[in-house]
Amino acid sequence: MFVHSALSVTNGAEKGRCVVATDNIKEGTVILRTPPLAACLQNQRFALNCHFCFKDAGDTSLQRCAKCKLVRYCSRDCQRIDWAQHKAECECITRISPRVPTSNIMLMGRLLHLLATSPSQVSGSSDLFAPSIANFNLLNSHRSDHTSSQLETLGSLSLLVCQYIGINAETGTSSKHGSWRPTDILELFCKFTANNFTVCDAEVRPVGIGIYPGAALFNHSCESNCVNMFEGRNQVVRTLRPILKGEELCVSYIELAAPTVVRKKELKESYFFDCRCNRCMDPQTRLQDQQLLSRRCRQPKCKGMIPYTTVEDVKEVTEVTDADLLCTGCQQVLTVQQRLTLEERFQTASDLRTKGRDLFKTGEDIDSAVQLLQEAEQIFESILSPLHVSLLNTRNDLLTVLIDAERWLEARDCCAATIPTFKPCYPANLPLLGLQYMMLGKLQWYLQQAASALDSFRSALSILEVSHGSNHPLVQDLSERLREADHELRYTSRGRMLEST
Repeated sequence: MFVHSALSVTNGAEKGRCVVATDNIKEGTVILRTPPLAACLQNQRFALNCHFCFKDAGDTSLQRCAKCKLVRYCSRDCQRIDWAQHKAECECITRISPRVPTSNIMLMGRLLHLLATSPSQVSGSSDLFAPSIANFNLLNSHRSDHTSSQLETLGSLSLLVCQYIGINAETGTSSKHGSWRPTDILELFCKFTANNFTVCDAEVRPVGIGIYPGAALFNHSCESNCVNMFEGRNQVVRTLRPILKGEELCVSYIELAAPTVVRKKELKESYFFDCRCNRCMDPQTRLQDQQLLSRRCRQPKCKGMIPYTTVEDVKEVTEVTDADLLCTGCQQVLTVQQRLTLEERFQTASDLRTKGRDLFKTGEDIDSAVQLLQEAEQIFESILSPLHVSLLNTRNDLLTVLIDAERWLEARDCCAATIPTFKPCYPANLPLLGLQYMMLGKLQWYLQQAASALDSFRSALSILEVSHGSNHPLVQDLSERLREADHELRYTSRGRMLEST
C-alpha cells in the first residue's frame, strides 16, 4: 500500500470528508495505491480471470477449485493466499449449487466473513486510507436517502445472502459468518451502493467489484483532476493534471459523456448528493449540453440546432418551453407536427439500435447486426447534432460489432467519428479518450496508413502516460507501436525520395 505524503483528509460543511493536497503535486503522480478490503470477479469473468489477483489468463489455463468448481486461479500461490477467504466461500457456493451466486452476493459473503473473523480490526487503524474494517465502518450508508424501491431490491438481495451463507433469516444464526439478520445485511448493502467500485482492466473494461474504503474518501467532480485505475485488483489513483496546494482531489463516479441534467440525476439517485462542481454550475455548460442533446433544424439551408432532441430528454428534470424548441439559427420554433415526426424517427433509430445490440449478443448474424446499427446511425445523423450522446452511443456499439466482424475500414471511420464527441466531454488526460485514439491508431496501422497511425498513437501516448504511467505494460506496448509506425514512415519516405532521384 502507498499513500502520497501530500494527502490530507478534512471535513467540510457541504461535502463531509474530502481529500485535499497539502503541497503541489505533478500530473501523472500516483497518490494512492491500495489493495481491496474485499473484492470479487464479475460472473462473466469467472472462467477468464484469476479469482484472487484478477489477472486475465489469456491462453493460459486456470486451475479450478476442486470442491466448488466455480472459481479459478492462475497459480497455486494465488489459490493459497485466497484460501483464508475462499474456504468459507467455497462451502457457500457448494451449498446453493447448481445455482451460481452473483458477484454482489459473493462480495457480501466475503465481507461478512471478514467482519466475523477479524474483530481486532473493528477498533481500527489510524490510517484513513487503509483497507480496514474500521474505515469501512466509517463510510456513510445513506440508508435514509434510498427510495422504497431501492430498499426493497436490497432487501431481496439480503435474503438471498442469508440463503447463500446458511443464515436463518429469522434468528440470524450462523457458525462461520457470525450472527446477522437481513436488516443488518441491508445496511451493508446500502454502503455498497454508495461506496463500492467497479474494478476494470487497463482498457477500462469491467472485471469485478471491490471495497476500497480509502479510495471512497475522494469526492466526485464532473471535471475530475484524478482518475481511478486498477493494476489487477489493486486500485491506483493518479493525478490527471498539476494539483495546487490546498486543492481538493476528486475523481469521477459516473460516465461523463452526458448532459448536466442527466449527470446530476444519476448522481442524486445513485450517490445521494446534488453535484455542484464547476462543470455543473458554469452557465457556459448549457451550451455544451445543447450540443449533447440538440437536433438539426429541418428548415432549408439553416445550419442551426434545436436545443433538445425530444421532450423525453428534459421532461423529468425541467419544464419544456418554446425556448427549448427554438432553432439557434433561423429562430423558428418547432411545430407540434415537426416535434412528433422527430420523436417518431428518434424512436425508430433507438429501436434499430436495440435490435442490433441484441442480435450481436446472440452471435447469430453479425452482418445483420451491423446493418441495423448502421441504419440507426444514419437516422441519428440526419436529425441530431454531431455531438449528440445517442449518436455517440450508437457509434460505440457499431464500432464493437464492426471490429468483431473484421470490417476494418468501416471500423476506422466509425472510431474516428467518435473522437470529436469524446474531447469536450472528458477532462484532460482521462484514459477513455486516450484509449479511443489508441484503437484508431491500431486500425489505421492495420490498414497501412502509417502517417495517420503515428498521429493517433502520439495523441494516445500523451494521455495514457499520465493516466496509466509510463511503465505500464499497455503504455510500453503503445510506445513500441509508435516506434514501429515512425520507423515505417521514415523508411517509406526515404524510399520515395530515392525513387524521385
